Amino acid sequence: MDVDNFPHDAAYKAFFSNPDMMRSLLQDFVPEDFIRDFNFDTLEKCSGSYTTVDLRQRHDDIVWRVRWKDTWCYIYILLEFQNTQDYWMALRIATYTGLLWQELVNENQVKAGEKLPPVLPIVLYNGQNPWNAPLNVGELVAPVHSKLAKYQLDQEYFLLDEGRISQFLLENAKGGAGYLFRFERAKDAESVIALYHDFMNRLSDEKYEILRRSTRAWLVKLMERRSLAVSSSVDEAEEDDVVLEQKFRQWEQEFIKKGMLAGEEKGRQEGRLEGRQEGRQEGRQEGRREGRAEGLRTQKTTLLEMLSDRFDAIPAEWKEMITCITDQSSVSRLTRALLKVRSADEYAAILAQEAKSQ
Repeated sequence: MDVDNFPHDAAYKAFFSNPDMMRSLLQDFVPEDFIRDFNFDTLEKCSGSYTTVDLRQRHDDIVWRVRWKDTWCYIYILLEFQNTQDYWMALRIATYTGLLWQELVNENQVKAGEKLPPVLPIVLYNGQNPWNAPLNVGELVAPVHSKLAKYQLDQEYFLLDEGRISQFLLENAKGGAGYLFRFERAKDAESVIALYHDFMNRLSDEKYEILRRSTRAWLVKLMERRSLAVSSSVDEAEEDDVVLEQKFRQWEQEFIKKGMLAGEEKGRQEGRLEGRQEGRQEGRQEGRREGRAEGLRTQKTTLLEMLSDRFDAIPAEWKEMITCITDQSSVSRLTRALLKVRSADEYAAILAQEAKSQ
């Protein structure tokens, strides 16, 4: 498996081609009563390739079926990993549902006089912006007379917007899907490493070999996207977990360094430009001063964001003390300390000591 050719959606397809991951997704993140009636011992992966009307093939979708009472229920998962949302997603889902049913008829799995099985369509989305496209195909149809309305399509899909999953659901997720979404939200190397070891322990059985490889490859690519400092082959990571941990920490340090230096570099560039434009020593000095001030503000902002990620709600007095700090090296020490402390009380003591030294 070549990590450089292992895109995000391919990794997710590998994850949710595993029955345990699929079961976790349904039980932990689809809050519908009928899920309790699924017989997960019958969970079975189906072909996910259906011919569309323009003869193109869809190979990226995932289709499972599970016994639900006295019939099969088909679960259709569509992976939507792109920056822009698809306003017509509900129409696409309706089309794919029809194609799935037609395939079952063509394969003689549903005979004339029998009922088509129910379908649960799930759109898995991990874009930065909240999903705002219509969830029901009926919302895409112009208002019509009540007697005409009964002839219109009416189907809704279940949206799982990763960035908006509640903390309650994440904390109470017991299966592998919860680990996947927590990896996406992890902000520091220690969190990633703890999740990684916990997840790998759960996947120690030989039957999870493909899932373990997929997880390692996906994590390496995830870290590469967050920091250019991380680069590794999957085979290297598989041979030695220590190597993978080192790369997680390398990513973290690069991430922090880029955040701390971004404002400082921006300020220096602006200062140099202003000095050249003005042609006076005063302009250059003012530019450097503004650059340092901008760098300090950016460091403080980065530190506050990291504190919020680590401790959720942070005390107002912490914000006040950090705001009053005037020394960049002090903010740098506080940032490094955040990576080492084990509790909010321990960090509060360090912050108070730095504030007194100002």
